[in-house]
Amino acid sequence: MTQPDPTPQAEDIEPPSAPAVLAAAAAYQQRFVADNLSAAPTRHLVVVTCMDARLDLFRLLGLEIGDAHILRNAGGRVTDDVLRSLTLSNHWLGTREVVVIHHTGCGLFGVHNDEIHARVHDATGADASSIDFDHVYAAWKVSPPLKRLRSVT
Repeated sequence: MTQPDPTPQAEDIEPPSAPAVLAAAAAYQQRFVADNLSAAPTRHLVVVTCMDARLDLFRLLGLEIGDAHILRNAGGRVTDDVLRSLTLSNHWLGTREVVVIHHTGCGLFGVHNDEIHARVHDATGADASSIDFDHVYAAWKVSPPLKRLRSVT
């Protein structure tokens, strides 16, 4: 199933937002007051979820800064990198629970390797065929990720 092309057209492209967020970070730094938060989450919780920008996990889960480690990637997959972070979070920073959140309406649902490889090649000329994007589509099969989680936590 081919997804609609989400690539904005030239007339729809807004100015880069990186300068705006860097300016916001500088302003935040000027008024920042160090508190007693530690790197260890106060709720001893890790959340693994999709990178979808529409998911506001703090409001969704009633979290505050410092409550949980948030690990996001395409599809909310339990990848080797997520396992590395979970292992450190659990065995070094004291987390005791992992919540995996998938959602409906994901912008990547149904996208496959051949489509992504072609789009990357068309846009950049680069060969991305060594990257497996199909694992994103498999994210909706929850059992394998949970088995991987249980192996390290």
